[in-house]
Amino acid sequence: MQPNKAFKDIVLKLINELEKDKKALVFNEGRDIKRLLYEDIVFIQSIDHCICIKTTDCLYKTCTFKMSDIQSELNDSRFVQVHKSYIINISYIREISKNSVAMMEYSHEIPVSVTRREELIRRIMLFEERKHLY
Repeated sequence: MQPNKAFKDIVLKLINELEKDKKALVFNEGRDIKRLLYEDIVFIQSIDHCICIKTTDCLYKTCTFKMSDIQSELNDSRFVQVHKSYIINISYIREISKNSVAMMEYSHEIPVSVTRREELIRRIMLFEERKHLY
């Protein structure tokens, strides 16, 4: 085996092992089973008893979850529910205004309810503190 080939094989194995540890949301979309990495999810929206999941490159729709199911499934500090119909990934926030947030990878603003605004600010501060620790 060539030295370059052996090195590539070791690196590929290492990458595969690291990928296994990444958190992901698994759900049914029609007849397909989808696996989305948490880091790729921009936001989740509840519409008409279904869940829409916006990622950096696609929009998925599933009717197998309720918003409360998603909230408990996404046991991760980067996700916060900002409205009864929206959970956002705070790492994609572009701008915060009084009653909404603008997200990267998305052109519309997402509403923030008055009762959830304080929690959103608290979670952003915690998220930023953790980023500086690592």
